[in-house]
Amino acid sequence: DTISLCKKSTKRMAQQQEPSLLVLDCDMCLWEPEMYELSREPEEAVYGDLGGRGKGVVGAKASEHEVVRLFPGALKCLQAFADGKFKSTRLAVASSADTPLAVRCAMKSMSMLEVLPGLTIRELLGRGFPQGFSGNIQVGRSGKLSSNKTTHFRELKKRNRYTI
Repeated sequence: DTISLCKKSTKRMAQQQEPSLLVLDCDMCLWEPEMYELSREPEEAVYGDLGGRGKGVVGAKASEHEVVRLFPGALKCLQAFADGKFKSTRLAVASSADTPLAVRCAMKSMSMLEVLPGLTIRELLGRGFPQGFSGNIQVGRSGKLSSNKTTHFRELKKRNRYTI
């Protein structure tokens, strides 16, 4: 399951040299549902417990039955990064969201969902990068990006100058 995988990965990373960039996928890795399943962009914040670390935005609600939520294991991993456990590792996202709406939904969800009270995924992704930099967020299938994630990794490598 996600939690045990996170624990194993976290333990392995602590024992080895940390990578300079860790790339995350969004749909069914960080959160559910998949962005193509949403009928519109999330607009309403759903508040709740952030895994025992306080209250914050745990859901990004697009409609009554469409709420984007982080998986518990993903939340714990992101919290470990927020706590500074991997100081030399920066975070990035590679998502092949398949429509312009799905891209907007992913970006909005990252800007709404919190890892710790007051700290959104989007803000956490920005740590260690110059203010306003977004080259570590590669979402969609337009421009240089395609359904083949190698295009996302190529852009990440080019824009970040990090070992992935």
